[in-house]
Amino acid sequence: MKFTSKTKAYSLIELILALALSSILILCLSSIFNIGQLSLSKSFLERKSGEENSFVLDYIKDEISKAKYYYKTDADSSIVIVKDAVNNISTKGKYEHICYINYNKNIYRITFQASTLHKINVNNSSCDGKNKLAEGVSLKSNLDGNLLTLEIRDEKKTLIKKEIALRCIEVQEWRRKVLYTYLLLSL
Repeated sequence: MKFTSKTKAYSLIELILALALSSILILCLSSIFNIGQLSLSKSFLERKSGEENSFVLDYIKDEISKAKYYYKTDADSSIVIVKDAVNNISTKGKYEHICYINYNKNIYRITFQASTLHKINVNNSSCDGKNKLAEGVSLKSNLDGNLLTLEIRDEKKTLIKKEIALRCIEVQEWRRKVLYTYLLLSL
């Protein structure tokens, strides 16, 4: 006796074809997901870097706004700002000189303490404090009159730029003004 089934079933070729098509579909979807993930992480890193660079320039701007005096260094024309040192009793009556330098593609904030107001040779002095502000970038400053332009750059381009009006006295001018006032008072 011959037995035949009336139910329909998939053949082995149909199953292999369905498996191959679903594998191709899964590979395409996973590659699209990976591209989206890479794009998202890249934009996140760029945004984070931009926020850090903006924070560094805002930090420098705040310190400049609190400064009483400034002067340019002789070596690389960096700007050194000077403010009263008010950390504790031992620094009362002293001046804090603050300079921002580039070293190994990083921006550092360097401080010096001095009991008198005078220019300090930043390159030859031992610093009282050194803090890394940013990594992988450099700071460029340009002083035009009382307008200080600060740029944070990477190897290729300027990332962020800020112009700051200096409302403090240049150290050389300060000495002239004190001498002029002394001469007027002695007459």
